[in-house]
Amino acid sequence: MAVPRVTLKIVQKVASSSYNLQVAKIKEYPGYMDKNVWIKSQNDEEFLLKFKLAFDVEVEDMLTSVMEHLHQGGFRVPYPIRTQSGETHQTLEMDCEDGTTSTFPFVLLKYIPGNTIFQSHCTAEELLTVSRNVGVYGGMLQQRLLVGFKECQALWVLSKTCPGKRAQLKELAVWYPENFPDLRETLCFVDDLQLRSIIAKFIDQFEFQVTPKLAKLRKAHVHGDYSDTNILLLDRTTATTSHLSEEQLLSDLGVIDFGDARHGYIVFDMAVGIAYMMTQAVSSNACPLGVAKEALIGYLQAFPLTDDELDVLFMGIVARLATSYVKGRELIATNSECDLNYVSGQSSKCPKVIELMNNIGRVDFVKTMLSS
Repeated sequence: MAVPRVTLKIVQKVASSSYNLQVAKIKEYPGYMDKNVWIKSQNDEEFLLKFKLAFDVEVEDMLTSVMEHLHQGGFRVPYPIRTQSGETHQTLEMDCEDGTTSTFPFVLLKYIPGNTIFQSHCTAEELLTVSRNVGVYGGMLQQRLLVGFKECQALWVLSKTCPGKRAQLKELAVWYPENFPDLRETLCFVDDLQLRSIIAKFIDQFEFQVTPKLAKLRKAHVHGDYSDTNILLLDRTTATTSHLSEEQLLSDLGVIDFGDARHGYIVFDMAVGIAYMMTQAVSSNACPLGVAKEALIGYLQAFPLTDDELDVLFMGIVARLATSYVKGRELIATNSECDLNYVSGQSSKCPKVIELMNNIGRVDFVKTMLSS
């Protein structure tokens, strides 16, 4: 995949010609599918310039609609800055890191300040409170996404006429919990044979217990990666305080990176959030089950789940934990230039949580989550 070589001169050119911005500082941010550059303008405004390595106009229009819709609802989210000609994206021919040249679409987003939960290094006690607030905020977010998007159909559909698009979407779709069985193709990258066996067993259970129930689960527009690396604590002092009002949550939390937003299963979006909060529990020496319970209680306070959805939550969490670890191992094994700290930051904690979930099992997990 061609990757653009980003320089200060190029960023200044794009910012000036497309957005009439004068750049004072830039800094590159890591990303899986985009080349991200933080910009500080000469009048101290902050933005994120994203050069897209994979791009689809329909999907980009959907992402724009989701971000603008949430922004209008009071959520602190990045939202597109339109070019001087009123467009949400343009293209630029650029030199690539491999010496070739290629044309890349780019978008400019309003930058939302704050530290992610992953960066905040919460104590065990703080993490329990943060998890409850993250759950409530996730429920509020989902409630907002039901408003105005009820009639939307899935846009992430494999094209019948474009093999390249089919391959691109297949690579992204393996991250969706409902496609957990597709992970079998890359289990060979897990060196720990016992862990590989546990994941394989979970895949079998998923096909038997969850796949037949998918038709009963609600779908809507979802964030797609509601995780500890995408949830911001804009004010750590208040974000670690219990019983925040909805107004306080909107002012003190934020969510970024809508690149995986899609029309998907509601319950699996929160499963992703709980999965990564459990990995944060490992980092903070907190109880992963206690953190998961707080996040779920908060979510249900703002957005109730059906019995069928609660029944598949356990496997949704396991699916994302396993996918995060396996795909991370695959990337490390096949891409010598990948950022090891970025790739393994979340995924390295997944095996411990997977083993915990294996020991407790689905039935006892649900009982623990719903007990008073």
